[in-house]
Amino acid sequence: MKLQAVIAVGFKIDNQRAVQFRKWVITIAKDYTIKGFVMDDERFKLGHKLTNQYFEEQLVRIREIRESERMLYQ
Repeated sequence: MKLQAVIAVGFKIDNQRAVQFRKWVITIAKDYTIKGFVMDDERFKLGHKLTNQYFEEQLVRIREIRESERMLYQ
């Protein structure tokens, strides 16, 4: 998997850019662990286009979570 390779290389290299990368990865992992989600604020601030497909995918995921919660309490 490409993402795993990028992360592995980022943790093996020892230069300033790699240090920045490791700090970024740790921040993302921390936010995900504490909040349960991570948002790319900069992407939204820069005006990257959000498509209907993006919102539909989010709605599907939220509905699945809510459905599993309902089953838990029955």
